[in-house]
Amino acid sequence: MYAQGDTQITLKADAGDDQKVYEGDEVTLDGSGSTGNEITYQWTQIDGEMAGLSDPNAERPIFTAPDIDDDEESLIFQLRITDNTDLTKKDTCIIEVVKKIIPNANAGSDQTVYEGTTVTLDGSRSTGNEITYEWTQIDGEPVILSNPNEANATFTSPYIDEAEEESLIFQLTITDKDGLTDTDVCAIKIIKNPPHANAGPDKTINEEETVTLDGSDSTGNEITYQWRQTAGLSVTLSDLNSDTPSFTAPDIGDDEEKSLTFELTVTDKNSLEDTDTCVVKVKGQDTPTADAGPDKTVDEGNTVTLDGSGSVGDELTYKWRQTAGTSVSLSESDTDKPTFTAPYIDDEDDDESLTFELTVTNKNNLKDTDTCVIRVEKGTGWCFIKTAEW
Repeated sequence: MYAQGDTQITLKADAGDDQKVYEGDEVTLDGSGSTGNEITYQWTQIDGEMAGLSDPNAERPIFTAPDIDDDEESLIFQLRITDNTDLTKKDTCIIEVVKKIIPNANAGSDQTVYEGTTVTLDGSRSTGNEITYEWTQIDGEPVILSNPNEANATFTSPYIDEAEEESLIFQLTITDKDGLTDTDVCAIKIIKNPPHANAGPDKTINEEETVTLDGSDSTGNEITYQWRQTAGLSVTLSDLNSDTPSFTAPDIGDDEEKSLTFELTVTDKNSLEDTDTCVVKVKGQDTPTADAGPDKTVDEGNTVTLDGSGSVGDELTYKWRQTAGTSVSLSESDTDKPTFTAPYIDDEDDDESLTFELTVTNKNNLKDTDTCVIRVEKGTGWCFIKTAEW
């Protein structure tokens, strides 16, 4: 019972928020959110590894989180409050206990990398409760670390000078929520980048064509070039030590195709080498044969046809020109059969020779020439006179 005039406060039990703690942590249960008149408190653990409360009748008792066998364990506490009229209310809270892990730093495996590459330091396999990370370099050519306070830090491997390799040592320090620390180190071995030879793409060209080999896409540190021919009809390279030497494709005779193989060796300033090859296929080309036709003898004033139709070759073009004799006008000097009118011979001459040259060119721009001679004779001019008989 309560005295007349007292204000009755609604009775409400509040065991406080659920909590997540680690083994060995000091934990405070909080029933201060409960309401009622002249309430009393009674805390009881109803589940989980037993923990000793400092005062089960306190509004805010404390206990030390016990050691647990599993990674996590839930402790459940019930708060029972009673007011001055013996009314009671209950509420519970859950205290999640997480196993306390001694911090163990793991800086990851040692690595071997080339100069100028991005390297990732990996501390993600480190263990501990709420750990923080700190990466530091403790030996080797200094580098700049990105994200040194993250599990994974990165840097660009430096270029090294005379030595064939160099090791950089990094230390990882982890710290847990209680200030416990652990360290581990890893070694990053830097080795020189080997050169990379690129002799360029294979090619197909025509015989007697000028060809340029191209090793300009080769990479390396101050590289030099050395070309040599390893197979095929021998040719002479313009400069064996150039990245782009040239040569003239050989005449392969009656063969349809021949392959020439070239090897490029590149050497860097540290005497590291690499090789590559390319193949140049040379296609045979039939040289055209010009045929200006047979020599002829014609009478003056006659129409004469030159005949180059006996010429042989692929997709021929024709070009006639007169090289000797009284000049005449050819009807179509770019056809196989041009015509002209034989000139009249001077009275004092009995005949005259005209010389014509035919040049034929095939689709590969290969040429050949031939000549013919047209002998022009003076006409007979005979006439018959019948005389009278006496």
